[in-house]
Amino acid sequence: MKICPRLSLGRPRLSLGQIRLWVENHFMESRILYTARENKPARKFSKKRIWFLLIFLGLLAFLVGAVYLLRLPYWQIKKIEVVSPGVLTSQEVRAKIEDFLGGRLLFFLPRSSFFLFKANSLAAVLERDFPQIELLSFQKKFPDSLAAGVKERELFGIFCNEECVYIDKQGFAYDSAPNSSGSLLIKIKSDVAPAKIGSTVLDAGLMNEFLLISSGVGKASGVKVIAYEFSSKVSSEIKAETSEGFKIIFKRAGNFENSFRALKTVLEQEIKDKRLQLEYIDLRFGNKVFYRFKK
Repeated sequence: MKICPRLSLGRPRLSLGQIRLWVENHFMESRILYTARENKPARKFSKKRIWFLLIFLGLLAFLVGAVYLLRLPYWQIKKIEVVSPGVLTSQEVRAKIEDFLGGRLLFFLPRSSFFLFKANSLAAVLERDFPQIELLSFQKKFPDSLAAGVKERELFGIFCNEECVYIDKQGFAYDSAPNSSGSLLIKIKSDVAPAKIGSTVLDAGLMNEFLLISSGVGKASGVKVIAYEFSSKVSSEIKAETSEGFKIIFKRAGNFENSFRALKTVLEQEIKDKRLQLEYIDLRFGNKVFYRFKK
């Protein structure tokens, strides 16, 4: 270990150069040298990256161009024709179609574009807002026209369960109805389903039996069925009320042709001119017919 010589008054002083030399010799052994980091050359773009960039720019340009073309006023649907021969007016349906076409797809594409028009989406909106619609048809005419055909449901009668609704021949409830006791429309009283608009309240099998009974009773007796009663507690029978005031009880899924023949026979041969005093006729037991007069 090197020791710096003492600087005393009795000895000659060291010069500045000697002191510097001593310091350099003393600390040289522990000095750490650092070298500058070698600069690496910048990476060059590979062919794959160049092709990827070109494809991306091409797709972006295509999308921008497609959006521009789809938004052109030239092929936006502006002419709307509605054929609605039923209760619905053409103005009501046209207003709803215009509202639909005024919307957007993906926030920036117009629904009114001739090429983007979706018939299924429009049909779903119209059927939701107008339950009385049974069938819809659409026809586009290039570049800006749309024709819509509307077929409404055929009224069968009124279904009542606390509230009343109009139903078609498929048992579909499409509008609210008054709880009237008139005989112009067939009225069905039942607890099988709530009277909810936009839903099927009576199944197809039961509706077919109602239709069959209405037709068969008219032919066999000359009277009209004005009302039906069907209870979920006694689901094996149907009660039909006639325009002459008496009721006819039928067995569900029975032989209706035999029932109509038995009805015709008992009215012509036994009841005869006493129909106004008749309370009911029970046809649930085949050829055995039961009836009762009012008290």
